[in-house]
Amino acid sequence: MRLILTVALLSILGFPVRAEDKITNAADRDDARRDGLQLGCNPGSPVAALLDNAVSLGGTFGFESLSDPAASVRFRASGRGGSYLHYSAVDNPALTNVAAAFAGTGAGVVEVSYGGGFNAGFWSRADWQQKVIAKGFRPAAAVVNLDTSASPFVTRWSDSAGFRTFVDAARRNGGVKVLAPVASPNQSGGPGASGDAATVAVIHPWSDPWWDDVKAAALYGGGIAIDAPPRFYFEGLPTPVQQAAYQQATRDVVAWGHANSLWVATLVSPYGEHNFEANARRYYDTLRAADRLPSHWVILNYNGCGTASGFASACKPGDAAYGSPVGTETTPNTQAATALWYARHARVRPYAGSYTGMLARPAGDRPDSHQRSLRCGSAH
Repeated sequence: MRLILTVALLSILGFPVRAEDKITNAADRDDARRDGLQLGCNPGSPVAALLDNAVSLGGTFGFESLSDPAASVRFRASGRGGSYLHYSAVDNPALTNVAAAFAGTGAGVVEVSYGGGFNAGFWSRADWQQKVIAKGFRPAAAVVNLDTSASPFVTRWSDSAGFRTFVDAARRNGGVKVLAPVASPNQSGGPGASGDAATVAVIHPWSDPWWDDVKAAALYGGGIAIDAPPRFYFEGLPTPVQQAAYQQATRDVVAWGHANSLWVATLVSPYGEHNFEANARRYYDTLRAADRLPSHWVILNYNGCGTASGFASACKPGDAAYGSPVGTETTPNTQAATALWYARHARVRPYAGSYTGMLARPAGDRPDSHQRSLRCGSAH
C-alpha cells in the first residue's frame, strides 16, 4: 500500500514516475523466485520493515542533502529503500529533516561502534535517546564497528563477552534488536603473508580462529556486516595473492552469515574515487555471480577530508572523496544515485533468522517459513 500511495503522490506533485520505479511487478517476482532470491516488498510493521527493506541510504559527506525529499524521491517510492544513520552524523543540523523525509519507510539502520565511549550505558544515555530517537529515527538494526584502536589491524579482537552486554542493553533500552558486528578482511593484520613482503598485512581466512570472537558476537547479535568497498575489493591490495584472499574472505563472511540464519548486511562505499557508481554496479554483479548476495545492502560514504562531524565537510573539488557525496539520486556517482540503482536492480538472499525480543515464533516453527510469512503475499 505504501508503494501505491507514494507513486500516486509523486504524480500529484509533478514528479515523473518511471516504469522502473515500480519494481515490485510480477515478472520481477517470478525471476526472483527462480533465483531463490528476494526483491523485498512494502513492510507492514517495524519488524517486517527491517527484514524487507533491501537497501539503506546514508553516510557522512553530503548527508544533509537527504533533508530535501526530492533528493531520494524515487528511492523511497521503490518500496525497498530506507534510512542509514552513521552515528558521526548525529550532530548534523539537518538530521530531523532527514528523518522526516524518510518517515514511512520503516525501521532504519544505524552504524555505531563498540568500545571506547560506546558501552552498554550508551543506549540509555542522552547521546542515543536525544541525538537519535528524539530526532525521529527508530533504528531496529545496528551495524557495529568493533574497536581495534589500541592496535589496529594487528591484535585479534576478543571481547565477545562484553559485546553480549552491549547487545542486551541495546535490546532493552535502545529499541535495537539486531546488532551486526563489522567483519572486514583488512581488520586482520600482521607481518608476512603467504610469501609476500613482511610489510603486507595478513588477510586471515574467515575459517581462521582469528575471527572466533567476531563470529560469537555475530551469533549473539543476530547479524554480520561486511565492509569491503567495491574499489578496494577489486584493486585495494598490493599483490594478487592478497587481493584474492581479501575477495575470498569477503565472500566467505556472507556465506557463513546465511548458513547461520543471520541478517547479513553488505556495506557499499566509495574508496577515494570518482567512478563509484560503476564500481558499485560491478561489485553487485560479481557477488551475484558468486551467489554471495546479502540480506541487505547499505549504500553510504565516509568523510575522507578531515571533518568527522558529518557536516560542513572540508572536501574540495580536487579531493577524490569530493566526487561521491551522499547527494541526490539525479546526480551520477552520488550515494543517492547508486542507492536508487540498487533499489531498482539489486536482489538479496531471503533472511531467515529470529532474535530475542524481535519476534514471537511458535515452538517448532521453521525460521524460513515464518519469516517468509512476513513478506508480501506474492513473494512466497
